[in-house]
Amino acid sequence: LAEIEAALAIAPDQTELLAYRLGVLYRSERWADFLAACAEVEGKLSLDLGRMLDANARLGRVVEAEALFLRMFDEGYSGRNEPFMYLSRAWAEGARLEDQIRVLRLLLEKRPEEWLGRYYLGYALAVAGRLPEARRAFESYLENDPDNVTTLAHLVRIARLEGRLGDARRLGESLLGRHPDSEAARTETAEVVLALVEAKQFPVALALHSRLYDLDPEDPDLARNQAVLLKENGLLEESLAIMSQLVAEAPVATSRLASFMNDRGLCLIGLGRLEEALAAFEEAAKTWEREADARENLGVLLARLGRKEEARRALLASIEARRAEGSTEVMAFGRARYHLRALDRRP
Repeated sequence: LAEIEAALAIAPDQTELLAYRLGVLYRSERWADFLAACAEVEGKLSLDLGRMLDANARLGRVVEAEALFLRMFDEGYSGRNEPFMYLSRAWAEGARLEDQIRVLRLLLEKRPEEWLGRYYLGYALAVAGRLPEARRAFESYLENDPDNVTTLAHLVRIARLEGRLGDARRLGESLLGRHPDSEAARTETAEVVLALVEAKQFPVALALHSRLYDLDPEDPDLARNQAVLLKENGLLEESLAIMSQLVAEAPVATSRLASFMNDRGLCLIGLGRLEEALAAFEEAAKTWEREADARENLGVLLARLGRKEEARRALLASIEARRAEGSTEVMAFGRARYHLRALDRRP
């Protein structure tokens, strides 16, 4: 910057130097200096209204920022993202977020044809936690762009957060059907599945997750979740088939393989194949020395079979494995200690 100032002292009207100085001041986040320099060169250069909006907004100059935002739509920015992006980036939280919402509403009153404003208003309202208003803004935006995947994903998320799980499931299914390759569609649908599981709506969760699983059955995370949901719905043979496939295809000697083996063991217990379950838990423990869940499940099953001392060793090993892993799961430690106390009460 010092070199630019020295050069301008020699050639004060050199437009390239003046423009370069503005760029350096803006990138250095010297907002007040940048705006002062803009005022100095007004009439000599074509000024970047977006950057001026950004600088005023970051300085908390609400009136000036608002005027620049509205001015941009009179000077070639209609239908473009830039004004909204500058405003939303500078006024992203707190009182400034409320200013953003107010200015967006003002724009839409003056220019209802600025459809992008409806999307950005919905997003700002969602960030502010005003979900019913956000939903209405997003729905209004869809009148102009009915297949916009990002907006549709927001509506799925809002329905889930509002606890309207039936609507969230329906919207998620529709979104996934229209945009099966969209990461946003898959992510929001997966969140709805999780909410349904937490609500213990296992049949509905399985039906929705099956849509995700069918899109990419080779994905191990989707396959595992599908197997778990099948098990929760009592479809143990189908669950076991997926679990066995995961074990066969997982990289050897990894925590992931051990975790799949543990899941397979739990499924085998459900089918009453206890000796096979014991073998699965033992193999999981051998595969990964810090696999605590398999050791705990092994201990519980050994206790069930009356093999008390072996059960004690397995449960103590599960506690040590959790410590070695650096686990802070209080409930997990408590669960293992509960089973140890139960062993002491056995005849």
